[in-house]
Amino acid sequence: MASTVQLADIGKWPKQVVHQYHSGIVATIRTSLRMHAPALFQAAIAGVRPHQPVNTGDYKRSGKVVNIADGAMFFNPTKQAPIIDHGRRPGTGVSREGQEALARWVHLHGMDRPTASQMRFARSRRARKGGATRFRRLLQEDRARGVAFLIARAIKRRGLPAKNVIGGMKAELTRMVLADVEAMIARGPQP
Repeated sequence: MASTVQLADIGKWPKQVVHQYHSGIVATIRTSLRMHAPALFQAAIAGVRPHQPVNTGDYKRSGKVVNIADGAMFFNPTKQAPIIDHGRRPGTGVSREGQEALARWVHLHGMDRPTASQMRFARSRRARKGGATRFRRLLQEDRARGVAFLIARAIKRRGLPAKNVIGGMKAELTRMVLADVEAMIARGPQP
């Protein structure tokens, strides 16, 4: 999902003003979007309730601004961005790489701890011969994959609600860019 601000989006200007200030307006749109979009994106993520879509910070750090004809566009190129912004409807399964990402999330949040019986076995004599630390790590990886599978099944059954992070910030971003363009026009032509 992308949030685009172009000359046509920031209001109806008289043709004479658009012709006289065209390059200045486009340059102001681009610099204003580069200045305001990242902070607004961080604020939009912080405002998501009940759960922020942040685990490792990859989504939060990956906002990009690119120039397009007559303006600029803010978007997030990460794999999880469409799922966070648009959600996921029930009935759609989670891919293998999605399950691997869930397993990493499970591990980061400590939900992969071995059970008491598994720990007793890990401390037993048989496990010590093969390396108890390696055995515990394998148990954690196996448990993380198991919990990730259960979470993936729940996502398939219930879906994920859309967070609409980038789409929700478009109106505020357009308002900020419009204020910058109006200030540039009020200053007059630059020599």
